[in-house]
Order: sequence, then structure tokens, then C-alpha cells
Amino acid sequence: GERFGVEHLIAVLRGEAGDRIRQLGHDRLPTFGVGADIEKGGWRGIFRQLYALGYAAVSEMGGWQVTEAGRGVLKGDETVMLREDAMKRRAKKPAKERAAPGLAPEDDELFAALKARRSELAKARGVPAYVVFHDATLIDIAAKKPTTLDALSQCHGVGAKKLETFGRDFLEVVAAGPVELPHPARQKLAGDPSGPLFDALVEAQAGLMRGETGTDRFLICTNTTLAKIAEKRPRDVAELERIPGVGALKAERFGSAFLACIEATDN
Repeated sequence: GERFGVEHLIAVLRGEAGDRIRQLGHDRLPTFGVGADIEKGGWRGIFRQLYALGYAAVSEMGGWQVTEAGRGVLKGDETVMLREDAMKRRAKKPAKERAAPGLAPEDDELFAALKARRSELAKARGVPAYVVFHDATLIDIAAKKPTTLDALSQCHGVGAKKLETFGRDFLEVVAAGPVELPHPARQKLAGDPSGPLFDALVEAQAGLMRGETGTDRFLICTNTTLAKIAEKRPRDVAELERIPGVGALKAERFGSAFLACIEATDN
């Protein structure tokens, strides 16, 4: 199905019958164990060469896939020439030989997937890959593995504009699947000190929509209004009431809870 990552493929080639491989029945494949004489580091080098030569591609989900050129190889129409040193490479390569200096070997697969996604985005926009993100950014993402926009914003070279434009794309690569982003009002606060306050306001409001008794008239501030409160940080109920979308009734209902959130986050 071309949905497996390089580490899984290497385990099959080396004949490593782990629980997942046995559950999937991959220990019964004819290729199971045919590459046991080559160390993991050597196989990673081979996979990188196959990728660089265009015989394989990495999907946005991290799965390795055969390209049209690769299918020609499988049919015997083309011969593949690889560097011999890849076959002899040790499992742990010196840092200077690594494709991503400073990155742990187990993160190579994610780094390759991030680069593949970057290439797709750059090609779609007709710009060089570095315009999307530099390698240093992808290395930091692969190392930190952010799962939220806030966490991604802390990675090297990820500014507000690129976070908004490319955030979902790269979070989905890290997650190896679709991700659910917060409301657009919250997305704009990603990486901003107001973000945690917004989250606290949402939680405080959830318990007071029907009042403290749970029987009062339903009231709610929109996410846009909550974002404005998080930005303005009113110091008293009067200031809160003057924020567009609040008014007297909502200020009375949520005022004490919202102001307590503001005080807590300031401290």
C-alpha cells in the first residue's frame, strides 16, 4: 500500500520480526530478511540515494512510494547505480556525513517527509524551497515534533506569516495524518502570550453559559470577542464591558471569572 516509513521498511529488509511486523504479516513477505547483511545506517543511505535519484518519493504522511522511474527499475528496464560506500556505512554515521547535521538518526525519516512536503509547497507556488522554510527550520521541527501551532511557532524560523500559511501542512507531516486546528481567532494568537489567556477564557466561559446555577439565560462571547479580551486584558468590569461584543449582561455574567483569568496569566 506504499504507506510505511523507511524504518519499517528497513526492519522488514533486515528480518527484524517485531510485534507490528508480525501483526501485519510482513514477516511472511518474500523480501523479509533479504537485506540482513546491511546495517540500518547503510539502508538509510540507500533509501536517501533512491530518493535523490527519483526512484522513490515520500508522501505527506511519511510513506515511501515508488515513482514512475522506480517502476521502470522494477520491470528491469533500468539499472540502478548506487554509491558503494552506502553498503558499508555503519549504523551510526559521523555527524558530518548526516543528511541533517545535529538530528538524531531516528528522526531522518520525518526530516525527509518534511522536505518532501516543502518541495510540494514550493513547486505549487513556483518559488525555491528555502522560501517556504530553510533546512534549519525543518531540522528543528523534526527534532521538536510540534503538535500544535503554538509549539510550531517556537521552532527556528517560523514567523507569524509562515505559521498561518504553512502551519497545517507541516503539523500534518509530524502527525502523519490530518490535524484539527483551533478557531481562526485562536490561530491568530498562536505563539502570542495572549494565546494561553484565550484558552483560559474559553474554559471559564464554558462553565458559566447558563450562569452559576445552570438555569439562567444562555449567554456566550464569540471566539472573536474572547480574542479581543485576551488582547486588551481589561483590568475591571467597566473596561470589559466596553469591549465590542461584551456589553453589560455578559460583563456581569463572566466578569469575575474573566478578570481572574487575566490576573492568573499575568502572574
